[in-house]
Amino acid sequence: MSEFDDNFDDEFDDDEDFSVPPDIFGDSFGDETFWQEPDFLLNDLISLLVHRAGVELGVTLFVKGLVMSGTLVSEQTYLESLSGAFMSKVREAMPELPEQDLERMREALDFTDLASEDLIDEELDSYGVVPLRYLHLKEPVIISSNNALGFVDSDVPIMRLRMNMVDGWLLGRAIQGDQDATNQKPTRKNPLLH
Repeated sequence: MSEFDDNFDDEFDDDEDFSVPPDIFGDSFGDETFWQEPDFLLNDLISLLVHRAGVELGVTLFVKGLVMSGTLVSEQTYLESLSGAFMSKVREAMPELPEQDLERMREALDFTDLASEDLIDEELDSYGVVPLRYLHLKEPVIISSNNALGFVDSDVPIMRLRMNMVDGWLLGRAIQGDQDATNQKPTRKNPLLH
């Protein structure tokens, strides 16, 4: 053993309690829940503009190494689309269903009253912002190094994504590489090249 090892062992006895010095950056850097919370700016933007004002916003999201682009829509829009898609499937699968039974199915598959902003209005702050758990991305495109994967032909082309999964974001949809930057609307045929 070296002289350093002997001195180190003498100074730090295994039986003593050894504690890590307090975090110099304060509790927020040591608190795991702080890093699990969604970006408050993205939350406020979605709560006020998308949910309250009904504005659909193009956005590009960075989620656990993936790049996604699409249009932010309200949870109400998502739930209406989901309910409509299920009812379409019911009508398609059971065309002879009596009207009374069809109405029961419509009630059972109506998810529109489940919007989180409707359920937690008592949590509104002074600006009308609600803490959200999900965002809804219409016509999402997932970008990879080879090509883009889009979902515009799906029954419900709106992705539901947990807010706390978003690592980064920027306003505006990613545009096709050969598009004029002033024309920011990607075509449905080929929504994204990179």
